[in-house]
Amino acid sequence: MSSSMPADPPPRLRRRGFLQLSTATVAATVAGSVATAALGPRPAAAEPPPPGPGGFPPYTPPAGAIIASSFGFDPDDATSCLKAALQAALAATTTQTTRVTLVIDRQASDWVTGPLSIGTAAPYLKGAAPLTIVFAPGVTVRGKAGAFDGANNDASLLSLMGPNSGPDNGKGVSDVTLYGYGATLTMDRDEFNAGEWRHLVNILSCARIRIEGLTLRGAGGDGIYLGQQLNAVDYAKPYCSDIWVVNVRCDDNRRNGMSVAAVEGLTVTGCSFSGAIGTPFMAGIDFEPDPPKSWRPYGRLKGITITDCSFLDNAGYGVNVNATCLAGAPPECAPLDIRLKNCRLGPTTSQIATLVVAGSGDNGGSNASGAPIPGTVTVEDCLLDARLFCTGLLTEGMTATGGIHLAFTRTALWNLKGARANQVVLGNAVSRWAPITLLANNPSAGTATRFGNIGWTDCVIHSNQANPLLVAPPVSGTTCANLTGGITAYVTSPNDAAAMSLGANPDVTLTVHELTDPGAKDSPTPATTVSVSPGTATVAHGGTAELTFTRSSTDVSKTMAVVYSMSGTATQRYDYDGLPGVVVFAPGAATAKVTLRTRRPDAGTGARVATLLIGRSDAYVVDANARSASVSIT
Repeated sequence: MSSSMPADPPPRLRRRGFLQLSTATVAATVAGSVATAALGPRPAAAEPPPPGPGGFPPYTPPAGAIIASSFGFDPDDATSCLKAALQAALAATTTQTTRVTLVIDRQASDWVTGPLSIGTAAPYLKGAAPLTIVFAPGVTVRGKAGAFDGANNDASLLSLMGPNSGPDNGKGVSDVTLYGYGATLTMDRDEFNAGEWRHLVNILSCARIRIEGLTLRGAGGDGIYLGQQLNAVDYAKPYCSDIWVVNVRCDDNRRNGMSVAAVEGLTVTGCSFSGAIGTPFMAGIDFEPDPPKSWRPYGRLKGITITDCSFLDNAGYGVNVNATCLAGAPPECAPLDIRLKNCRLGPTTSQIATLVVAGSGDNGGSNASGAPIPGTVTVEDCLLDARLFCTGLLTEGMTATGGIHLAFTRTALWNLKGARANQVVLGNAVSRWAPITLLANNPSAGTATRFGNIGWTDCVIHSNQANPLLVAPPVSGTTCANLTGGITAYVTSPNDAAAMSLGANPDVTLTVHELTDPGAKDSPTPATTVSVSPGTATVAHGGTAELTFTRSSTDVSKTMAVVYSMSGTATQRYDYDGLPGVVVFAPGAATAKVTLRTRRPDAGTGARVATLLIGRSDAYVVDANARSASVSIT
């Protein structure tokens, strides 16, 4: 990207303060940066990384591949070597009729580099010959210390974008795959104590991009950023489109695991987003379009599907959806469409929320004006795990009709462990965290006169808190409305809290059925015992194996979530596809299955064992004799 910027670009954090103003925890935010000390130490990785370089068998490149080390290798600074290899591969795409493969091969030490880019200099990637960049197992590409000053958007480890000016303007990069099972892209995130733009993979106005198998760790900004090229108004498609993120680990990044500002067609599956901490929003994924400008059209969030993913131990949120800047967007940007299925959101490491959905109120705000964008956020067969400090669901400024509808199906919310004694500021109201907190106003945008717009089908809450299960404190002149469906709540007995605190004259049809704690004395609901067993003891790599969960109870009529972890000599997102760490029983079902889809990225021949261990929770009892199950991958 060109280093020149339009005269009036807003600071990135001007639109990122909407929730910072509404929680006591993030009130310590100063100039857009949260002091790490206020958030505690960085959490450990949610799962171990793949084996180190010595743990990988040799990798054999495909025939005809371009090998990076043939252009040289410098253990102190290999920037020029990698740039030469990239240019050779891009040049080959203009002459070859078959797919070009560039292999970043394993050396005795890391590939240390400054910023790399595709699409900003001739030869531009074009035509019918796409490019695959393979990061061989055991490879680490490391950002060179001092090479990323964060002054420009292109100060990222690897940027994919189109030219910003000249005869080729309007042509973004397309048809690129970044493939790297057992490989890592990383920076020293402790080098960065200001700014938020030093991403590991920066994708602007590109199409048909696939990122698979990589570990993205330690960015000064995001692990992955999907946005718009400067002056993208001249692009046929100024947004990213047809993007795939598969079996990727985004861990210990300074801003977000992944930020999405402008995309139409995004599939994220089998991924882990953990340990984001440093500068807001510190989310697993932050869906947040930028404010529209003369040189930047409206963003969009269309055709997004997130499946089999985990969002653990992020300092801010699991998933954040901020549609503030889509107020007044043209019809082609609508509808907003985000679907989460088979995902575990939370716990987080600070007092905010596992899932946040924010609208623009009735008329937008300072960053965009007009009617809220219509659309749907769907959450299905998921767990919102708010066990430690936070609320499970927080909404702000969501209009009761005409804006974003939030739909939950077969989803559990856990609000367990220690009580929250501290009061916090929620919008204009002083209250305590509840499992579900709905706010009429959005401090950086408008207020919804009628706010709500949420439906629940076959959903459950497990709570041992004294505060209400659902709080919707209206500000003056507002009404909570259009809450529909039903929730079954298992609460610790005795519980003196009302099921819902909705203010005066709410217009809702939501019913919350409160039941006392399963298995407690005089409880009308039985305790549920959970076990797991393998369908087969051995599976050949490339095959699949099923692990079956069973719940034993006299009442299996309700949705139930069970968490688990993976261990063993087989590595998740290397020997087998990523798993979300949660399985959800459908109402009436006594069993639920987890499918292990295996692979072998290297030439190894030895068996590797994958072991599933059921996690403990107050929501169920674990069968001590069948708490784990193992499968040997040959």
